[in-house]
Amino acid sequence: MPYYPKLEKARYIGYKKSLLVSFNGFLKKIDKMQKRTSLLSRPISLQFEPTTKCNLRCPLCESSLWGRRGMDMQFSDFKKIIDQFPFLVT
Repeated sequence: MPYYPKLEKARYIGYKKSLLVSFNGFLKKIDKMQKRTSLLSRPISLQFEPTTKCNLRCPLCESSLWGRRGMDMQFSDFKKIIDQFPFLVT
């Protein structure tokens, strides 16, 4: 049977991530049961805009007031942000 080191590394990373996610879920349950205001758990999701480009012209949107062109986030910046949150649920 052939040995695939990259596959083994991917399995290890997946296993390690699943442990972090599970432990964070456990901490979240403790926070909720104890009605804590200072949380032990970390965020389970992250939402941000990788682009500010839009051509919908919604009446309540303030993007036209920004006075700048829409921009895209670089993938390297996106990866730096995501890598800081290993406990996110995917």
